[in-house]
Amino acid sequence: MVARLPARPGRAGRVPPGHGTLGTMSTDAHVAVVRRIFGDAWNRAEFEGVADAIDDGAVFNHRGASWVTGFAELRHLVTAWRRAFPDLHFTIDDLVAEGDRVAARLTFTGTHQGEWKGLAATHRRIRVDEMMFFRFADGRVVEIWEVDDEHALWEQLRPDGATA
Repeated sequence: MVARLPARPGRAGRVPPGHGTLGTMSTDAHVAVVRRIFGDAWNRAEFEGVADAIDDGAVFNHRGASWVTGFAELRHLVTAWRRAFPDLHFTIDDLVAEGDRVAARLTFTGTHQGEWKGLAATHRRIRVDEMMFFRFADGRVVEIWEVDDEHALWEQLRPDGATA
């Protein structure tokens, strides 16, 4: 059963009790973890509620490459992004959960106020769409796939008139 969960609490479409569970953790619990990853860690740089949710051996997949990541890597990544984009904010546009998986369609926004990958602050606002997919085991994130539009990010940061 695929359950399209509401992007924001309180909307219709919740998984009925007893459906979509894996072991002792329900799809609702998986969704709650993903909400904390973006709402707490990414949007507020508050990591307390996320530390135990990401397995130290979690595998991150991005653009054909895979590497082992964990909570420490997430904290480092969030810190680097927030140094360059202090007002970074993720909006969860959609969440879909089934069994041990959660898919998130996201939009992130921010203002480029610090160096990012060698580019000095441009003070430009960005808006980028992305999708992330999470797999859970024993109540923790064990695998993440990210599909983002890095081209759109760089298009928004480059000086006017510059070519890609």
